[in-house]
Amino acid sequence: MSVLSQHLEDIEALFLEAGIEIFDIVPSILGGEDTVLTDRQKLVGSIVIDIGGDTTSLAVYENMHLLAVHTIALGSNDVTNDIALG
Repeated sequence: MSVLSQHLEDIEALFLEAGIEIFDIVPSILGGEDTVLTDRQKLVGSIVIDIGGDTTSLAVYENMHLLAVHTIALGSNDVTNDIALG
């Protein structure tokens, strides 16, 4: 996940203070899995890669199961800056 635990705790406290119960927190890479992968793709094995400005998130599927979720501190801003310097 690409958020500091302190910030996550602050957000949870804010919702609880407002009387809103949080049932679950889902990483954004998992929020759109059904829009980009079919069941067949999840069955045979696929990787969803979300390249953001500051981070890149990956979700790995095989046999209809989520195997791994990772966030890398490298995003499109880094690539753009490297191209500009080159």
